[in-house]
Amino acid sequence: MSRNPWDNDRDLSLDLVASLLRRQFPSFDDPRPRFFGAGWDFEMFLVNETCLFRFPKRRDSVRRLELETAFLAEFAADAPLAVPAYNFHGQANELFPYPFAGYALIPGRPAMGYDLPAEMMADAGHRIGSFLRCLHALDSDWGRELGIDENDQYYTFTSYRQGAVKELEELRAGIGKDLLDAAHHFFREDAALPAEFRGRLRILHNDLGPEHILVNTADNSISGIIDWGDLAIGDPALDFAGLYMWQGAPLVTAALETYGDLSDDAMWQRIRYYACQAAVRMTWYGQQTDKQDYFNAGEKALRRILAA
Repeated sequence: MSRNPWDNDRDLSLDLVASLLRRQFPSFDDPRPRFFGAGWDFEMFLVNETCLFRFPKRRDSVRRLELETAFLAEFAADAPLAVPAYNFHGQANELFPYPFAGYALIPGRPAMGYDLPAEMMADAGHRIGSFLRCLHALDSDWGRELGIDENDQYYTFTSYRQGAVKELEELRAGIGKDLLDAAHHFFREDAALPAEFRGRLRILHNDLGPEHILVNTADNSISGIIDWGDLAIGDPALDFAGLYMWQGAPLVTAALETYGDLSDDAMWQRIRYYACQAAVRMTWYGQQTDKQDYFNAGEKALRRILAA
């Protein structure tokens, strides 16, 4: 039987999570975990409603966690928005084959499926723009020494187009014909592609979609940025694509006001192309994994992008 690339290669239960925490962290003398969610590489468990633990789903996910914890140990103190501050580092043992880690829960809900009020768009964009300015100012050579890789050939626009077309074919029965036709037209073979980025490569979050942006719904402020397992060095426009996918050009425009020097036509073309591919991927992933929230958010984003 074929496996999906996001499948587990090990078992993990609530009882096992509790046992691991009790054994390795004496402060959790009575750990009460509950399943919090799962993505491509990790399963998350909220423990005693205060700490979030990330467990690798496969052996190839371990390096992502190791890189995330090492990077955030250096970046967290200077980050303009809250990011995970890992203070629990679990070791592989006979009960669980991989290291795992936990941090104090950051207040807020994922932005996926949540629309900002128009009057909060500027504030949200300015906060995220300041955050990205700080992140992208980090020394890329330091990132390479830490182990962050440059984006490879998958991140060319030709590869993006090929991947999107394949995923659209698998989505054929899941979305309306009008949207499917518009998306195929956008990614058609004879359509001009944006020029590849030739500027200074930056350290990127590299998966800054709405599911990884936290919003405090009490005041609609941006409260944190999570899930750093896809860290890379590459085109800074990639970190704006998720903003475009989430709330469109107004949020990106506000973010660029505080970010600075990248707001040109070529940047916008790359952002829109990256965002459209990401929306297709989110819709496809939601369909493949029966995650209706991902499917709905991706489909909504795709309609918004193609109508722009």
